[in-house]
Amino acid sequence: MLSRFPHRVARGVRVAPMGERTVAEWLGELLVNGGWVRFLPPGVHAVLHPFCRAREVTADEVAAAVLATGEPWGEVDLFTAEDFDEMCARSPLDESGGRTVEQVNAGILADHEQRLAEVDGYAAQLGVAAPCTVGRALDYLVACGLLQRRGERYRLNLDPPDPSEVFELGEEARAWLRDCACRQRWQVASAVMRLAEDPAGPLGRGWTTLRGLGAHLATDIRTVRGALVVLLDDPDAVFDVDPDRVGEDQRFSFRRTSSG
Repeated sequence: MLSRFPHRVARGVRVAPMGERTVAEWLGELLVNGGWVRFLPPGVHAVLHPFCRAREVTADEVAAAVLATGEPWGEVDLFTAEDFDEMCARSPLDESGGRTVEQVNAGILADHEQRLAEVDGYAAQLGVAAPCTVGRALDYLVACGLLQRRGERYRLNLDPPDPSEVFELGEEARAWLRDCACRQRWQVASAVMRLAEDPAGPLGRGWTTLRGLGAHLATDIRTVRGALVVLLDDPDAVFDVDPDRVGEDQRFSFRRTSSG
């Protein structure tokens, strides 16, 4: 199964340059800023970690990697009395909110059960089994469009869909995704402004492209475009084109002036 979304409009390639650190960063951005973490089962980081080391991975290799973590699949991590007391003693803030360790653990368990129920509902939308095992988690990730399967091997889909393209979502979940996208655009906009000050960076040669910036920042073209549109309101940002209309591979110049 190569893709569940062969006919959807391309949103730009999410580029994951070679190298374990960069792929791990790309995955972290996808899960957190891309909003996917809300729609995936607990323990999914252990399932995805082998893909930071190898382009293609088998189900047995993923299962072995999860087993090597020493943590049972899908179980929630609760406080022991000793850990809880140590956290409260070391923190300058009241991390417990005045609650006992039993109350804190009860809240963690309630959140865990709620997340499991939500993910089970998303799996039902996709017509796959609840991702309660490593194998079923892989099936779920393929159905979500985050992984691709070729025979017995799996690989990351470097142009994954947004959760809103995959699931039927309520307004609260959609608003949460909009907040994630806004935060991601601002983070990328800040990174672009820093690049503009680096003569050895991709902006130092006087021109760049959306695809080039996306590759350098390990993010997708749509996010880069959104970040540049944000910078249109910055008096220190100077473009020679409208970033909302520039082509993905069209050269344009961007520089940072000093308004101070």
